[in-house]
Amino acid sequence: MDNLILLAQLFDGSVFLIGSPNDDVYYANSINDEKKIDIDKLIRKVANLEIKNVYEIFIFTDGFILRIAATKKTTILFVVLQQENLNSLSLETNLMRVMSDKQILCKSLYAIYTKKCPPNKQILFRKLDTNSLDNTDNKLDDISIISTNLMLAINESNKQTFKLFLNQFLSLPINGKRLSINSLTRGEKNILISYVAIIHRNMIVHGYPTHLSLKLQSEIVKKIELSSHFTNLSKIITDLAWLYFREMKKFNQKKHLPAANLIKNYIDKHTNEKLTLNNIASELTIPINNLNPIFKKKYFESVKSYIIHKKIQDAAQLLISTDLSINEISEKLAFASASHFTSSFRKIKNITPKRYRNMHKI
Repeated sequence: MDNLILLAQLFDGSVFLIGSPNDDVYYANSINDEKKIDIDKLIRKVANLEIKNVYEIFIFTDGFILRIAATKKTTILFVVLQQENLNSLSLETNLMRVMSDKQILCKSLYAIYTKKCPPNKQILFRKLDTNSLDNTDNKLDDISIISTNLMLAINESNKQTFKLFLNQFLSLPINGKRLSINSLTRGEKNILISYVAIIHRNMIVHGYPTHLSLKLQSEIVKKIELSSHFTNLSKIITDLAWLYFREMKKFNQKKHLPAANLIKNYIDKHTNEKLTLNNIASELTIPINNLNPIFKKKYFESVKSYIIHKKIQDAAQLLISTDLSINEISEKLAFASASHFTSSFRKIKNITPKRYRNMHKI
């Protein structure tokens, strides 16, 4: 318990409680008797709400209550009172920026109490109604809370929770007029650009490469600005959300792949581009000096050698399966010229592209 209290003090916890079977409560010195009564009411309210996640944060006007399901029978409640009104945060401020360190706190509390490795789960944000002390869990109608849960689902690549919070987000009374009275289209653009900016900040915090995030953000904002009108704002928001979900899912999958596999997969998917060590290193955020050593260790050839062999392999397939001319295949696979393609093909296959096609054409 001493270690838990110390952790509570480090994170400015006002109240710390370990629920049944043995209730242990710690109050900060700044909490007077009147405040204890108010906090006890909030704690009882939270205790009676259904547990929906291992880590939960209940937002109320004066702060938040963090609830951790440490075991099937035991929950840890951690109350933090603060001057900033969390319910009044604008969408642009976003709860994730305010709560960025709470994931660490959740895991630390769990690990110290259970002496086990904490689950690698995202926090579920919930709204706590302090005006009514009945035991009804309020509908998540706060745009900041819903948008935060939506982005956490994107981070975790959890399709089920993503769809749940996307539907809740779409049910909000979103209207471009609330941001621009003079122009509905301008207002809708403002909404979309605001969402895009928030999602990209979230992606960068989650580890997505900054330069790739900014590049994607710039492309999307440009498309929004060039659009003359929006016939269905909800559909556009849905499409954007799914785009980011797929992008983060690919990123999360890449994180668990060895670097050599990432390099090979990138080359395999981009043989129609002019590939250089610089752009591969930049796209994969791998130091350029490490590319060849990493790749050679697994595939026993240089990156440049693999690129040319892969392009020739794709060219051979195109020669057999299509009627594309030599020039067209050369351009399609981003060779410097048709003559460069022909000489590279002959060097690897010991035959010209034309003769190869004549011999293997189906």
